[in-house]
Amino acid sequence: MRIIDADALHDEAFEAVRRGDLEYEEYDAIINYLDGSPTLATSCGECSFSRPAAAIVLTGENPPVLVCENRRSPCRGRNVTTDDFCPHGEKKEDADDE
Repeated sequence: MRIIDADALHDEAFEAVRRGDLEYEEYDAIINYLDGSPTLATSCGECSFSRPAAAIVLTGENPPVLVCENRRSPCRGRNVTTDDFCPHGEKKEDADDE
């Protein structure tokens, strides 16, 4: 098994359609397959349990620092970044999805 960036695959397939390298029906099948696949990990930046860390000054190009508040995660109470991920997270509900 390997973990992939499904969003990047989605974007790559869409660009292939725009270039004419992939038929729309093939693209639609790929997207339907991806949408039906289970999520194995959630990035901390998209997790409903991540909160902005207080009293931390961000400098340079470092990703924003968050604090994990997930009781099931071994990272609970620790600083994490938006680039971190774990299998215990739950993706935030987007207002657009409702």
